[in-house]
Amino acid sequence: MVTELRKGGISIKYAAEILEVPRSRFYPRNRKSNQTPKPKQNYVSDKELSVAIKMACNRYPLYGYRRIRVILRREFNINVSQKRVNRIMNKLGLSQQRLKNRRIVQMKERPGQPTKPNQIWEMDMTNLSQWLRLALYYGHN
Repeated sequence: MVTELRKGGISIKYAAEILEVPRSRFYPRNRKSNQTPKPKQNYVSDKELSVAIKMACNRYPLYGYRRIRVILRREFNINVSQKRVNRIMNKLGLSQQRLKNRRIVQMKERPGQPTKPNQIWEMDMTNLSQWLRLALYYGHN
């Protein structure tokens, strides 16, 4: 219809105003919206997916839902979303606890309490630059 209007030298906007219809009526409709949705061919039910997740978690017990999803795609040829894997792992109680702090802080062994003054000397390294400036200043004078 659009090509016929253009051949006749009439703009779509002008034709829509005359007929009092929206301009979108002159363009072809998306035919997919009228069709019934096709079922997905590779759809995996939650029961089948939970069995595969259990097998993957038994094989890789320290993996979280992101890595388990990759294992499902590579080894089991199951392509599902991370959210779905996470939901099923939470239902099954297979989710890993998040690490709050990954840094491992090693404390040096400290000697016991000092028994007399000037026995233990320590310095806070955050003020090291101020101490160096003072040392350089007094070192030059």
